[in-house]
Amino acid sequence: MRSIILLVAFLSFAGAKEMDVDFKAELFSPENGGKRMLKSWNGKYLSEATGLEEQWTFEYIPERGEVALKGNDGRFLQHGPHDNDRMAAPWAAADEWEYLTPVRNADGSWSFRSRWGKWVSAHRGDNVEFMPSNMDCEQWWIE
Repeated sequence: MRSIILLVAFLSFAGAKEMDVDFKAELFSPENGGKRMLKSWNGKYLSEATGLEEQWTFEYIPERGEVALKGNDGRFLQHGPHDNDRMAAPWAAADEWEYLTPVRNADGSWSFRSRWGKWVSAHRGDNVEFMPSNMDCEQWWIE
């Protein structure tokens, strides 16, 4: 049975711009071994399992200024390829399907766009998907 990334909480939006030069300082925290939690607009946290407030590690991909989100179990948040390319899923290694461009929103939240122009989204309750627009559901607070 295919695993589906579940959402336990996080997000907000009021405008977006491409990565700041200081994005590394904000996303790659030296505290807690660099692990961060991502909180959605609905107060839930990005997680691989229901009820777990998971900490994620941002891995920097220098070739294109992208990041990959690595979970507690060492797997990465992946955008496709699946039967439904909107669903996010865990994956063992970071490659082009796992690379995300961080975008700082005007309200201080962050959004993450895949190479296919879709945004990590918490718009459907407990499931994490990739959606075509950067709206409130696609904006995350980094804790």
